[in-house]
Amino acid sequence: AASGLTRSPLAASVAASLDTWGSGLWSLKVQCTLDASVERVLDHLSHLELRMQWDVMLARGSLVEQIDEANAIVHMVFHPALPGHGMMDYVLLQSLRHEPSHGVYVLALRSVASPSFPTEPAASRGEILPSGYVLQASADGTRTRLTYVVQMRPQRLITRLNLDAYSLSRAASLFALRFITLQRRLNGDAPAPKPKNVNTQWCGCVPARSLTTIDML
Repeated sequence: AASGLTRSPLAASVAASLDTWGSGLWSLKVQCTLDASVERVLDHLSHLELRMQWDVMLARGSLVEQIDEANAIVHMVFHPALPGHGMMDYVLLQSLRHEPSHGVYVLALRSVASPSFPTEPAASRGEILPSGYVLQASADGTRTRLTYVVQMRPQRLITRLNLDAYSLSRAASLFALRFITLQRRLNGDAPAPKPKNVNTQWCGCVPARSLTTIDML
């Protein structure tokens, strides 16, 4: 299988798969290094009120249930990632794990059924398979190596063809943009304005030919 990486101004690497493990699942893996401690990065990823300040894709989020200190069910509504598509909402189990000996945090996410939390009228309910963030502190504790992996089943309205030529290039740009705005927020800068519809003209598209599809992440 071929593999490759693309670079953003934040030096974020992006790898994508159209057929992860031969299962027909879509996967995207993003890695970058942020100039902030792992604790600060984790706070901005896991706390909805902080995430709303920097995540240009997140329209709104709310806590559905706090199960315990490390586990919660959250609801998130995201702006359209592609022109012509509507908003998506997700009900997610968010779980935090910590490996102190390695300076590693794992923030895991996956969709859960929630009949008591119906889909919003303006959004379509999406499904995220086991996904999440791995955060590892640098040796001096001042920087964080961030890895994000998301797995999803193909959406009915997006064909395999236009995913390859169209969607993956936008995914690369969007994830680069999200982590750039996260770094800006961590630096104390004003967050970028949230777009009504995220598209390539707004975020700067990475050409599809610069992405290489891989069979496994």
